[in-house]
Amino acid sequence: MKLTKNTENKSTLARLLAKENITVTHGNMKTAYFDVKNRVLGLPTWKDRGQDVTDMLIGHEVGHALYTPATAIEDFKAACGSLPFDVCNIVEDIRIERMIKDTYPGLPRVFRKAYTILVEHDFFAIAGKDVASLKFIDRLNLRGKIGDIASIPLNSDEEVIYQKCLAAQTFEDVLEICKEIASDHKEEPEPEESEPEESEESEPEESEESEPEECEGEKSCTDSADDGESAEDEENDSGSDGSDSSDSDADASSADVKSDENAKTIAENSEGGGDMISNGTEAADVHEDLVSETLQNFEESIEKDIELPSENGYMPVMLPRKAYVYDKMISHKELAAERGDPSEH
Repeated sequence: MKLTKNTENKSTLARLLAKENITVTHGNMKTAYFDVKNRVLGLPTWKDRGQDVTDMLIGHEVGHALYTPATAIEDFKAACGSLPFDVCNIVEDIRIERMIKDTYPGLPRVFRKAYTILVEHDFFAIAGKDVASLKFIDRLNLRGKIGDIASIPLNSDEEVIYQKCLAAQTFEDVLEICKEIASDHKEEPEPEESEPEESEESEPEESEESEPEECEGEKSCTDSADDGESAEDEENDSGSDGSDSSDSDADASSADVKSDENAKTIAENSEGGGDMISNGTEAADVHEDLVSETLQNFEESIEKDIELPSENGYMPVMLPRKAYVYDKMISHKELAAERGDPSEH
C-alpha cells in the first residue's frame, strides 16, 4: 500500500509541476522519459537513492514537458543534419534544467543534493579520471549537471559556449548553439596536418646520412665502378622505347592518384552531409568526438538502478486516468439512441 501511495504522490507532483493533466505511467521501463507529442511521462521504480534523486529526475522530465517542443528531433535533424543528437541533448538539458529551477525556487536545492548523491555513486563514470582530458562535449555535459558541486575546467572559448547554453531561451537558440559547436569542432583537427610535413622534411636528412661509404679496398671500388658502367650500358641499349614507356607509366600513375583523391573527397562529402566535412576530416572522426561518453554512462547507470517488478515479486497494474475513462464513457440515452431503441424517446 505504501508503494501505491508513493506512486500516486509522484504522479500528482509531476502533474503539478507540468501545470497540465499529463499522463503519468509507472512500470517496467529502462529509464524516465517524456513523450512530448503524446504528453506521457514514464517513471520507472528506482532503487532507494533518496527522495531528492527521484524528485530531480521527475523535475528534469517535466522540464522537457514544459519547454521542449514536440518537433524537437525533426527540427534538429533539419537544422544540423548528421550531427550526433548527443549535442542537442546536452545543450537542451542545460536550458530546461535552468528554466525549471527558475520556475520552481525549491528545485535548485533538490537538483544539487540529487547530483551530489549520483556523483558519489559515480553515475557519470568519471572516478579516477582526469576530467580536464575529457572531450569538450563531455565536459560541457558535466559542467551543466554537476558544475555546482565539482570543478569542471573549460577554456575561454568553451566557457562562452556554456554561458550561451545557460542563457538559451528557446529551442531555436539551442539549434544555433549546436551549429556553433559543430562549426568550432571541425576546425580543431587542422593543426595535426603539419605532422606529415615534418616527416617529409626529415627524409632528405636520412638520404644525406646514407651517402656511399669509402671503399675499404681497391678491388671492391673497382668492382663497383665496373658494375655501374655495365648498368649504364644496359640502359643505353634499351633506347627510346624504354623512356617512352616510363613516361607513360608515370602519367598513368599520376592520373590514378588524382582519381583516387577525387573519389575520396566525394565520398567524404557525401557521408558528412556537406559543410560538416569541409575541412577534409572523415565523418566518423568528427562524429566520434561529439558523442558523449558521460551521457551514455549516466543513462546506463540509471538503467542499472531500476528495480524491475520481477525483483520485488509483483507486476504493476496500469490503469488509465480518470479523465480518460470519463471521456470515453457513453451515457445510456446516447447508446439507446445509437441503437434506435424507441423506449428511450
